[in-house]
Amino acid sequence: MNNKHQINIINLNCEGCINTITKALSKKEGVHQVSVDLEKSEVTIDAEDSVSRELLLESLNKMGYPEVGADHNAIHKVKSLYSCATGKLNK
Repeated sequence: MNNKHQINIINLNCEGCINTITKALSKKEGVHQVSVDLEKSEVTIDAEDSVSRELLLESLNKMGYPEVGADHNAIHKVKSLYSCATGKLNK
């Protein structure tokens, strides 16, 4: 059985961010598909039931893309800028 998780995030700025998020989440065991909508700042993840929303939120948070409404600080912005730059370099 699969679950579809839709998560609205902050700090999503460009294709570099999308590339980083897509690559990182796609590597998670049980994740089948990741799509990112830049205009909506939304990540959609199709994953097995064993992949929890909390795990996905934690992964996004570590990259600097916390969920809208979650606690965040300047460290998240710095992490997202780094993730963005990395995504641009690793297309």
